[in-house]
Amino acid sequence: MQPPPPRARGRVVALVDQALVSGVNFATSVLLVRALGLQMFGTYSLVWLLVLFAVGLGQALVVQPLLTFVPKCAERERESYLAAAARLELIFLGATALGMGAAYAFVLAHWDAPELAGTLPAFLVALLGRQAQSFSRGVAFATARQDRALVCDAVGYGGQLLLLAVLSATGRLDLRTALQAVGAASAVGAVTGAVSLARARLEPGELARAAGRHWTFARWLAGMSVVQWFSSNFFLVAAAGLLGSAAVGAIKAAQAVIGVLHVLFLAMENVVPVVAARLLVERGRGAMLDYLTRVGAFGLGATVLVAALVAGGAELLLALVYGAPAGPEPVLALRGLALLYVFAYVISVLHIGYRTLERTRTVALVYVGCTLLALAFARPIVAHFGLAGAVFGMAAQQAMLAISLGFAFTRAEHSVQSAELSARRRTVA
Repeated sequence: MQPPPPRARGRVVALVDQALVSGVNFATSVLLVRALGLQMFGTYSLVWLLVLFAVGLGQALVVQPLLTFVPKCAERERESYLAAAARLELIFLGATALGMGAAYAFVLAHWDAPELAGTLPAFLVALLGRQAQSFSRGVAFATARQDRALVCDAVGYGGQLLLLAVLSATGRLDLRTALQAVGAASAVGAVTGAVSLARARLEPGELARAAGRHWTFARWLAGMSVVQWFSSNFFLVAAAGLLGSAAVGAIKAAQAVIGVLHVLFLAMENVVPVVAARLLVERGRGAMLDYLTRVGAFGLGATVLVAALVAGGAELLLALVYGAPAGPEPVLALRGLALLYVFAYVISVLHIGYRTLERTRTVALVYVGCTLLALAFARPIVAHFGLAGAVFGMAAQQAMLAISLGFAFTRAEHSVQSAELSARRRTVA
């Protein structure tokens, strides 16, 4: 039997990698819920939202431009650009450690939160470790080294699960040690994945050029990342304030179950942008759009099928996963999140299209509009409808984003096609 071609093999490895990541995240959530209970798990989830905020901002400013620029680089330019990107990542790590560390310390000093006492160093370990691993795996995927990304994640995520299991078995698992374990394992995985960058040479002036190029490309993505974080999590924050951290724990516990769909989502985010960028350069806009249409149709069908199965068997799934009959809150949360993920898939495909065409301003503006609506209505909706308002408010928000982004993309493409047709007519005339 002939071995699969390199690109096909790379996609298989990417899918295996995302299965590993999603599987460990799922197992981590189950372990933490069982060991800490819903209330403390809810507190852990709220702290982890801050880590995800930094990771998302780093993705926007460093990793997503990397995934788009590397396939477009000539071979002789690639090494110097990667060296510059690594330095940009180090600068970003230092900035987020200072900024978010100061914000976390302010919360500890001014809010009565005894469960957070002594967790600042652990928070910083988690913050820096997970960001570094995100960058390392981004470099691996951008350079078509999916094998290296798999090793990076096997070390980082596998080590995370091993450390948490040992802490749980020895009775030492709490909020502080959980953050330390995740951050330390991620840092080791990052070093494993970024070994090749130690040999990359930085050409004179490349750092300034890369910084300018990243900022031009990513300034709207960065703004969108901030807005998206607030947009995605404001209902969750409102639930924490009005219903307590146990409500957040119920939502996040349900999210762990539906998180099987992250295998498809994250594999797509690591592979599809690179292929789309290559198609745009080699075969043009039409080929790239056809490819995204095929990916979108196939993935949406798979997402709808899995979401329907999860929603229909919500009580059974939760009981099997967490080892006890599920209460009405997690069941409700799981069904609402299954609906949310259908719209989230559509948004993911549209994001790739916008980024590949370097048309990120539109995405940021759409997110600003949706976030303003969430800010205005999340708290009263949660106050009136409780947990159901939080969960289905999150799903409705994703639906609104998918519709708005799809309409804007279709309208922009129609304008481009009309302009190209007019230009051809003038040339013929």
